[in-house]
Amino acid sequence: MARARHCLDHADGASANPGESWGRAQMIEAALPIPRLQSRYDLPGGKHAICDYDWDGRVVGEFDGFGKYRRELLGPGQDPEDAVIAEKLREDGLRALGLGVIRWTWWHLTHGHLVPLLIQRLPRHGIAL
Repeated sequence: MARARHCLDHADGASANPGESWGRAQMIEAALPIPRLQSRYDLPGGKHAICDYDWDGRVVGEFDGFGKYRRELLGPGQDPEDAVIAEKLREDGLRALGLGVIRWTWWHLTHGHLVPLLIQRLPRHGIAL
């Protein structure tokens, strides 16, 4: 019962997919600072970015589930290469705002590497652990 209460206390419907939820669960279990979810940033050039995780407007975290690069999910006439370039430009825009960017994948989640990555990288951006 206590475990169920703990899960409910930390539930947040803002996670966009299971990978984001699992990443956040690992952060909670490791007692890491809990980020805001789905923060919007206006980028240079009039575009905007919705970031998966946001620690105090200093650093954002991005879970790369690779779905956005699958051909069947792309727009008409768009190639996976176009999606990769767009993602790189988006990250450049976030960095131009002074944000740090930390990225991870399913591999980090399934092999226990997310928490060590965040322990290493968050303090570099002024986030106390």
